[in-house]
Amino acid sequence: RLERILSEAALDAVDAQFERSAESPSARMDAMRHCLERLPAESRQMLRLRYDAGLKGDELARLLRRSEVAVYKALSRLHQALKKCIDQRLAAEGTA
Repeated sequence: RLERILSEAALDAVDAQFERSAESPSARMDAMRHCLERLPAESRQMLRLRYDAGLKGDELARLLRRSEVAVYKALSRLHQALKKCIDQRLAAEGTA
C-alpha cells in the first residue's frame, strides 16, 4: 500500500533530509512509512509531487496555486513533522 503513497525513491529523498543515527535503516524506514501514512492526503500529495514527480518550488507553487514561499514553508513543516514523528516512533520502540 505504501508504494501508492510514495515511491521508494521519494522515501529515500525524504530520509536523506534527516541526520543519520545509530538505529537500523530498516527500523527508520518502517518508522518513516508509518509517519507518512499518518499525514493528511494533501501533505502526501505535496511530497509526491516534490519527490516523485521532481517538481521544484516554483512549479509546485503554480500547480497548487500557492506562493513559492508558502510551498517552501509547507515542505519545511512537513520535513520537521516527519522527523519528529520518526524520532518519537524509534524512541518508543527503543531503537533510537
